[in-house]
Amino acid sequence: METLSAPDILAAIAAGLGDWRKLAQPLAARYRVADLVIGAEFVRGDRGGGRPRPGS
Repeated sequence: METLSAPDILAAIAAGLGDWRKLAQPLAARYRVADLVIGAEFVRGDRGGGRPRPGS
């Protein structure tokens, strides 16, 4: 991911980038998994159809 400078952002808006908003913080998510092994498989992308559910 590339970080844009303030002049780059202003130039993009001036060039017609209409609905753009700066976020105060990055997007993040948490997931509940049954155990550590399933969590590790999920992170590696090995979990096929079994997906953890979003949680707190």
